[in-house]
Amino acid sequence: MPALRAMSTPQYRQFKSTLLAVIRADRQTDLFEWCLFQLLRHYLDPVYLQVTSSRPRHRHLGQVRGQIREVLSVLAHQGEGDSERAFALAAAELGLDTLTLIPAADCTVAGFSRAVTTLADCYPLLKPRILKAMALAAADDGRVCAAEREIVIAVAAVMDCPLPADLSLTRA
Repeated sequence: MPALRAMSTPQYRQFKSTLLAVIRADRQTDLFEWCLFQLLRHYLDPVYLQVTSSRPRHRHLGQVRGQIREVLSVLAHQGEGDSERAFALAAAELGLDTLTLIPAADCTVAGFSRAVTTLADCYPLLKPRILKAMALAAADDGRVCAAEREIVIAVAAVMDCPLPADLSLTRA
């Protein structure tokens, strides 16, 4: 990031435009590309562009049940353990025991992106709870694989919420 922060504003705009062109080249955005772009946007846009923060709109987890289901489903399917168990652990942590895992075939990057954007509009006290539940799902099998770690970190960036210190997102 320090090298990227050394660019001029026109260079950053060109870099970001080029990165978007590379991501869109195959007309599909995979989850890794989404995570990479969100991290870049979160950490560098404020340096080069005028950025407006999200506005808290959602006071209760019940208002974003569908979005939580989408995000936890994608995360559970990206892990190396039992998807059902990881999802159920995270849902229980949030007190949303009735949520059900979305089948992997029905999970899309576009749906995931929309869900994360909506979760960014949660009130500040809800965000760490969501991230904690995600970290529990990621570590359910005793390991946090690279994909799980990157997803949680990127979601935290989009939500503009630091990872709670007690989260164990150690390298697998």
